[in-house]
Amino acid sequence: MDKAIEHLLRFGSNSAYMLLEKESIQRIGLSVLLGAAALLAPLSLPAEPLRSHNLHPLYTPFIQLQPMDAAIRATGTREFSFLQSYGNNFFLDTEEGGDSEITTDLDSEAAYASISAQYGLSEGLELNLSLTAVSHFPGIMDGFLQWYHGAFGFPNADRELRPDYRLSFYLENSKGVIIDEYAPLVALTALQVEARMQLYRGTNLDTALGTAVKVPIHLTRHPLNSGGFDGAVRFFAGYRLPPLEFAASIGSAYVSRPDFLRESEFSHLIFPFFFSTEWELQPHISALVTISGTSSPFKTGYRRADNFSAVANLGGGFSIDSQNHLQLSLSQEFFTFAATDVAIHFEWTHTVENSGVASAF
Repeated sequence: MDKAIEHLLRFGSNSAYMLLEKESIQRIGLSVLLGAAALLAPLSLPAEPLRSHNLHPLYTPFIQLQPMDAAIRATGTREFSFLQSYGNNFFLDTEEGGDSEITTDLDSEAAYASISAQYGLSEGLELNLSLTAVSHFPGIMDGFLQWYHGAFGFPNADRELRPDYRLSFYLENSKGVIIDEYAPLVALTALQVEARMQLYRGTNLDTALGTAVKVPIHLTRHPLNSGGFDGAVRFFAGYRLPPLEFAASIGSAYVSRPDFLRESEFSHLIFPFFFSTEWELQPHISALVTISGTSSPFKTGYRRADNFSAVANLGGGFSIDSQNHLQLSLSQEFFTFAATDVAIHFEWTHTVENSGVASAF
């Protein structure tokens, strides 16, 4: 009898263990399925690349082509945004001998601001308007940047050879002086208009085509504000691979020659580009990396002007609610050193659908 009872107890404990084990396996399997479902679900944040201005002083006269996603706004959707960029420029070089003789002293801090509006005109067609104001001035960041470069082991670009907090726009090559200006610039510089058309909209892939025009505003006389009309064509693509989203663009632009450049030192055709990756960390927070830039229109003999200009922009996107979205980022020149050293960027976007109901954007 005792052996029978012992056998029954052993059988019962084994059965209970097997049931618990089975329940654990089911729970693990359910968790895996839920996790997979979460990964396959659409992202609740927009796949907007990080936006930033090109603050390089010699690029001030030209069209500013912001990174944009490939999804065209729905009919009647209105989107308003404010973008602020602040950065430090320091280019100090002397090269002597033959055709490569160069003297460069470009030193400023720059604050650019843009107010933009996007409107869904019809199915697959949107209109974008942007008004940009720029300023170059002595600034306040020189001391901090010398510490920053030393702390992270970055080159200091001979900043110690010049006094802090000064303003200079000087570039000379073997043909003579290109620009020689020491006055600050504060100006409303351009109105930009860009129309975009949806080429393809799929479950994972979007493509679009855009054409843009820059209309110059010459209320302030300054060599850096002497640009003319510019025009551009861009192709956009976006791909969703949750929890990641990718966006990219390549295009070409015709830019007018600013007054301070000789025709032989300028190319009217440039090729802007960007590539961006977004990773949704939480439903309302995402991490982004955007690499953006353009080929150079300059043929001055100075490598930090003639090489393509590009930055790596790292930051985050934050949804306050269904209508308001923020971006905050830091950009650093890492490629050809033909761009602003360090800059910070902030953008606020407000979206309203045609019905007056807040969009999911």
